[in-house]
Amino acid sequence: MSLTFRGLSDKKAAMNARLITPVAALLSVVSIAAQPGQVVRNIQVSDGPTPFIRFVRTSVSDVAGFEFAQFLILPKTESATRPIRVRYARSYLEARGYFDPQTGKVTVPVFGLYAGRLNRVVINLGFSGRFHRIQRLSISITTPAYDGGTYSNPTVIQPRLPGTTLSYDFILLKNYADPITPIIIDSDAEIRWISARQE
Repeated sequence: MSLTFRGLSDKKAAMNARLITPVAALLSVVSIAAQPGQVVRNIQVSDGPTPFIRFVRTSVSDVAGFEFAQFLILPKTESATRPIRVRYARSYLEARGYFDPQTGKVTVPVFGLYAGRLNRVVINLGFSGRFHRIQRLSISITTPAYDGGTYSNPTVIQPRLPGTTLSYDFILLKNYADPITPIIIDSDAEIRWISARQE
């Protein structure tokens, strides 16, 4: 990393360098475009049981210090829905076989993706230590289209007014005669989750 200080004394520049360098080293950012089954560096994205779920696999070198994994799905352009943000504790991942403390391999289940779109996803891997380091992975996940019939093509009776703020972002729909329900839609009427059980 190159640091340039202009109009500063050598002493002040050295002091700033000592302050800036550790902070800059705390955050590691990797940006990739991921397709199911494609490995980019040490990251792999694989299919889930529905178009709305994907599994992101990576590995950590600091196995002892690994504390949590978090994902954030950014809303589509011009969406009024807030981002989906989920955090998994290490204990949760390990208990379900998503974290191997021997190899450092981590699987992050990402759910709530848009179907038939390129999804912008940020994954944070948190570590213990003096500075509580975070490794950030910015990835793009493309999902196949999904035809949910009426749920994918709703009849809008009263459209949401621009700038309207709601206290919620997601709605659970249940139809006892439809095996794909329950379905979760967002406040833009986009399907974000369906039941994986097809009875």
